Amino acid sequence: MLSPDISGLFWFTTTLKESSCFNNLDYIFDGLLSLNNPKDEDPSLFFTENFTNKIFLYHFPSIEAGNHFQRAFEIISKNNLETRKFIVINETQKNWTETLSKKYSNFTFIDYTNSISI
Repeated sequence: MLSPDISGLFWFTTTLKESSCFNNLDYIFDGLLSLNNPKDEDPSLFFTENFTNKIFLYHFPSIEAGNHFQRAFEIISKNNLETRKFIVINETQKNWTETLSKKYSNFTFIDYTNSISI
């Protein structure tokens, strides 16, 4: 659930065509996903408003996402987000919530794997 204390979403997929939450996320982000047509090979970053606060969606395709975390958190830091709480939507076999929680212990990651009701 998106509440005012959520600063962003990390979305991990193997392929966008098989994603069960593309349409919901596209709606929340005002159609930006459809307009920009994210690729299965490259990470994509989108921003919108959530309860008058800036919120992001960072899409990571494939299990190679770990290489892009440093850049993601640099962008997050520059945007002065109000909270340090994030939702992890994982449609891959790897446990990304655990990986992120270990690497960035000063942030809170909420696992929404297999329960996409955003």
